[in-house]
Amino acid sequence: MGTVNGIPPNVSNDPLHPASEMANWWHGTDISANFQQTMASVTSSYHVPIGFYDPVPNTLEFQPSVQAAITQVRQIETTDLCDDHRCDGQLTKDGDIHTCLNGAGFIDSVVSPPSNGSRLESINIHPTVIYAIAMSRFVDVAQMVMNQYRTMHTSDQTPYDFQSVVGSGGSKRGVASQAFLLEDPRAKAAWSGHSNMSNFLATYAARDRIWDHTYYFSGLDVISFLSGRQDWLNRYDRAYFNPSIWAGKTVFITSGLRDTYFDTGAELQYSNALPADTDYLIQPNYPHGGGSYAHMVIWRNIVAHVANGSPLMMVNAAWDVNHNHVYAQVNNVSPDRVELWCSTGPSNTPVISLRHTDYPDCAEVGRNYTSPPPDNRYDNWTKVSMHFSHGRYSATPPAAPGDYGRWQSCVVHAFKGGQDPYEATSETMHNAELCSLNGLPIVSSSSLDGVLDKKK
Repeated sequence: MGTVNGIPPNVSNDPLHPASEMANWWHGTDISANFQQTMASVTSSYHVPIGFYDPVPNTLEFQPSVQAAITQVRQIETTDLCDDHRCDGQLTKDGDIHTCLNGAGFIDSVVSPPSNGSRLESINIHPTVIYAIAMSRFVDVAQMVMNQYRTMHTSDQTPYDFQSVVGSGGSKRGVASQAFLLEDPRAKAAWSGHSNMSNFLATYAARDRIWDHTYYFSGLDVISFLSGRQDWLNRYDRAYFNPSIWAGKTVFITSGLRDTYFDTGAELQYSNALPADTDYLIQPNYPHGGGSYAHMVIWRNIVAHVANGSPLMMVNAAWDVNHNHVYAQVNNVSPDRVELWCSTGPSNTPVISLRHTDYPDCAEVGRNYTSPPPDNRYDNWTKVSMHFSHGRYSATPPAAPGDYGRWQSCVVHAFKGGQDPYEATSETMHNAELCSLNGLPIVSSSSLDGVLDKKK
């Protein structure tokens, strides 16, 4: 299953791949039709059906009492005066629906704890749960339609019985793809796109230290609100999940390193709670979206993995900050090339949908704004080749001037080309000072082998 959500504009030129590397199943992703054609050409290679769903729900209206309760929740949750999401009347905007459903999930903990035992508790009304249920129903309906078509139009009367399903989604539906993976036993793998956030308390604390306070909510507001709601964290924060629930499931997380919505290296705040074989595509010089050739390569890898048991390329990397050297190990598939990408300076890339709380009327900050380090979301990322020796790849990070060198981040990218390409990256790595600012432990040189061997 795929969704057209998450095709950022003006990024058809993949920062990781020249046109000469793109296989003949690539039909582009510039518009929805091309995006769907490319994703479908991948699944057809393995004789696997694919379906596309629209945002669900796409229209919503709350009763007046619920509207009032959500407003009360959101006034307590944040002091953000720039938040323009409205929860009254008929909601049709995707962002309004998601935000208001999220607020509805806290009604019982703020306004009216349930006294009727048969009443649905508000903690169960969460947008990712609704999206995941919709995905399961989509699979049911697709199976019914295909069986009906086969009965009416073919001589083969063997019914379809879907036992292995791959889910995908971007942004809020990227989180939902993981919820679907855990909710539906037929779901075996998920491509979770541009939704790189969990361990909310630690993440918001780091965000408050690192960001230039250019986003339209305060991390301290959210920390204060969530700190007293452990039941909600246990239910919806992946950092609190029991690791056993991921047994037999495959997760591939993708995120752009110029995504305005998530901290650089946000996955480091919660990756220890995910399965050891979680795979990553942390993409340099790419914004909030999932429409590059690299994304379609990992989509092909996931489908082949579930359909045929093909391996997934996995990259482990570690930064020896004492000697300023990065080491990497690529498992399962031999790469054609391995590169070290690091933040090295300002990108001057337009800031998408970013507002400044200090600006009059909460206006956009302008297309020339670039947040400075230690906020690396708007940095330019440059690469150096990594060289293979003694079973691992290694390279020295490229030099960066001033504060860009003081607070530097890197990621290792590996690729095997051809008509059946493979691709993956490591998790993001920070230098020692940026690790400390993020509240992350620094791996000692003596622990490098353990880091490089953690995924096989």
